[in-house]
Amino acid sequence: MTMRAANDHSRAEALAAAGRAVRRLLVAIVTLQSAVPVFAQGPAANAAPAAGAVDARTLGLRESEVKYCVSHDPSAADSVQARLGPMLRDVGEEQLARVRRSDAYQSAFDAETAFLQRVDDRNAARVCEGTAIRHKPG
Repeated sequence: MTMRAANDHSRAEALAAAGRAVRRLLVAIVTLQSAVPVFAQGPAANAAPAAGAVDARTLGLRESEVKYCVSHDPSAADSVQARLGPMLRDVGEEQLARVRRSDAYQSAFDAETAFLQRVDDRNAARVCEGTAIRHKPG
């Protein structure tokens, strides 16, 4: 192997390693991005909503993720969307519409959408897979 070929090979390995690191970082950011603001709001923000109630911020985050995965990784979209079922089980249409109009929902939905728009299309499957895994019940 010539010196140039060795340098090209080393450069390719370094780029591949950097790509793997970036993918791991993106999945970690998506995972933490949803949790950090909730914890910063204190214990009351972390309390489970009452039966028949839905947390506007959480719903905004999840619906933004569903929208992203439907258009970028349809194979994971069903799994991500299934996570909404338990959250919406006892919620009426009128209440759901009111939650979607709330500032908390809009702020969370818009922030998550803006974040997900910055994800490279090559990483969409990893993001959607991570979103589905992160929200598995149990």
